[in-house]
Amino acid sequence: MTDVNNIISRLKMCVEKSGLSYVELEKRTGIAKSSIQRYVSGTTKKIPVDAIQSIAQAVGVSSKYIMGWDSTQSPLSATTNDSPSFGSLTTHETAVITAYRNKPELQPAVDKLLDVPAEKQELKLVGRDGKIRKGKEAEDYLREANEQAAKITDKPEDFGI
Repeated sequence: MTDVNNIISRLKMCVEKSGLSYVELEKRTGIAKSSIQRYVSGTTKKIPVDAIQSIAQAVGVSSKYIMGWDSTQSPLSATTNDSPSFGSLTTHETAVITAYRNKPELQPAVDKLLDVPAEKQELKLVGRDGKIRKGKEAEDYLREANEQAAKITDKPEDFGI
């Protein structure tokens, strides 16, 4: 059985060495930054396996390493058992990847320059009722709100003023 404190320790080390902010990790994993902070700080001892897998992939290590099942793999290695192998990366390639991760505001420009297709972001929004909507439901809600807004004019007499 793997000690939870060792998992948390490895998770914390990998997140810190990745140089990624909690906001960037949230974008890459779909896990709320507050949850990631609780996992890394050890506040939450029950970390879902899928969360470990998502965070591991985002920071460039295998989930087996974080779980302590693969003690020989060093963090931030070029290859993991969770992703396709690209062989060994040069020091320069590693520096480029690190710089790319540390500058999320430049990533769209780099992607365009290199003809890398953009990741499709799922639309998420919170309605006036406080309900969180995702995907098609969010698109439908937004379309309906836009239709209602189009009916409203800026003429004061329309509002009884």
